[in-house]
Amino acid sequence: ILSTPEDHPNTMQHRLFNESLWVAVAVDDVLASDLQSVAAEDLQNRLFLTLDQSHRLSRIVYALAAECGGVVSDDYEGTPLDSIVLMAASGVGVAVLPDLYARRQGIYRDEVRLRTLGIPNANRDIALLSRSGDAPIAGQNVLTQSLRSVARSMGVSVIDP
Repeated sequence: ILSTPEDHPNTMQHRLFNESLWVAVAVDDVLASDLQSVAAEDLQNRLFLTLDQSHRLSRIVYALAAECGGVVSDDYEGTPLDSIVLMAASGVGVAVLPDLYARRQGIYRDEVRLRTLGIPNANRDIALLSRSGDAPIAGQNVLTQSLRSVARSMGVSVIDP
């Protein structure tokens, strides 16, 4: 599977890339007009929107909110990323999105503006995972290198062994 390695401790892990995080805000939000990266102080006292707590992204968002002096919404936790984008579009709060989602889907949304996060810990690793103790999967090295190559071509920070 492809996932965040921290969520699957008893697996063989082949780290692929490090994915930065973005924010989505309503088009009339003060953050929507600036093209610079969003800094921690820009998010002070802001409401953060995230996936439910079973996702690694949620734990990252909780840590970011604490670092920025914000708070995570406990009234709503989305399951698909599209749900938290729609909540951000309504002006409820700031949605935190993974880079690949933001650049491949989020940028096509008219109801929000996306900005990169310029905060040191605003990222996550993605890895190819398999069950620990299983024999290596045929072609696993080819798959790992192919995934890294695609990530590299998309401008993502690749983790080479």
